[in-house]
Amino acid sequence: MTDRILLHTVFAFLLISLVSCDKKEETSIDKLMPTNTGNSWTFKRTYMYGKSSDTIKLEIGEKVTIHGISCYALAGEEVHNARVIVGNDESGNFVNYGAVSEIDTIFSPSIQYKINAFIGEEWNFTTVAITLGDGEFYKYEYPIKCISKDELITTPIGSFSCIGFESSMSSSNNLFKEYLSKNIGIVKREVYEDGDLLWIDELIEYHLNK
Repeated sequence: MTDRILLHTVFAFLLISLVSCDKKEETSIDKLMPTNTGNSWTFKRTYMYGKSSDTIKLEIGEKVTIHGISCYALAGEEVHNARVIVGNDESGNFVNYGAVSEIDTIFSPSIQYKINAFIGEEWNFTTVAITLGDGEFYKYEYPIKCISKDELITTPIGSFSCIGFESSMSSSNNLFKEYLSKNIGIVKREVYEDGDLLWIDELIEYHLNK
């Protein structure tokens, strides 16, 4: 069987190259994850077993153009230089547009986080994985559900009013809970396995050029 790697969006905090796309240079609408050159988010990751911790940083790099769309690339290393294409649509939803690499390109727009989702609303999200051998992409679908609105999430740098989302992939026993604050981005992330909390990511610093 050919090994495969699931390419998540920025919220997975994997060491991959991400690209965020905005069809319009629009700053007046609320966005769940502002993207602009120099924007950065630093998180403290605390592992529940052993109580060890690590620091994870996400930073938006230089502006590029892909298929006529203005984008921002986050430098990183992944097999075949694979890059996920993400951004905000005209409503401010966070969208996964697909992925590009040295070998393959896939364009499959799918809303990951709805800015105006109501509690209990659920939708199917399509992300992208890459095969380690030939570097080809394939699509992977799983449900995402809004679990809270205007929830106050406290981090080491303060409290934020957030929208909460929950997702789980059928191929694993992992459950992900992510909390995003409008025009700030993700402020907290919890990862569970078989009901046990594995780790927590908490925002400890951010810089936005918006």
